Amino acid sequence: MDANIVDVLLTNLTHVGIGLSIFLFAYLSNMCFGIWQNTKILGEPFDWNKILNSFVKIICVGAGIVLLIMAVTFIVPFANVIGLKIPEEYESVVNIIATISTCLYASLRYIKEAWDKMGRIFNGKRAEGKEKIEE
Repeated sequence: MDANIVDVLLTNLTHVGIGLSIFLFAYLSNMCFGIWQNTKILGEPFDWNKILNSFVKIICVGAGIVLLIMAVTFIVPFANVIGLKIPEEYESVVNIIATISTCLYASLRYIKEAWDKMGRIFNGKRAEGKEKIEE
């Protein structure tokens, strides 16, 4: 394996690690607000299965993102090996776009959900946003 490919892979994995940290913070924030919303506002019983399922989801999504970024990382070197020469600057752009978009897509969804739940908690509203909760 070419040393350049290993360097690119390690760089991308470092970037993915940072992106997954953002995803993890967003997801855990959403989980915390969800626990409060479900137990205190909606009056549902606490459910350990939801917590377990959330941790399994974090592991699966994290592994999926890492594998996807690794696959994208090898596209340009593979194309170069089989004779389709792609300029080096395009390789950097492809890797950056893949890393940022994959991690941001996953993170932004949970940031929005957490933000919405936080607003409902602070405003004392049910998930539908129609009925005010008295505490």
